[in-house]
Amino acid sequence: MDPEQIREEMRLRRASIDRKLDLLAVYTRNAKRQTLRRAVPAVMAIAGALAGVWAWKTRARAKTPRRSLGIARAAAAFR
Repeated sequence: MDPEQIREEMRLRRASIDRKLDLLAVYTRNAKRQTLRRAVPAVMAIAGALAGVWAWKTRARAKTPRRSLGIARAAAAFR
């Protein structure tokens, strides 16, 4: 092989590698977008559920009457 043939072969191989890298970049970008499209709703649902549980517990705590210390001691004395 002469140097010109080697250069041509190298040019073709580099072009082939560049095409493969471009395809890989597109595939990776699409996979990332797909993952985000699936993850964002799941994260939002989990955050909503946690907020709901927190609100429910806060509301349940507010409805529970609290005994004063004197009433608790008096109730304990009658037991």
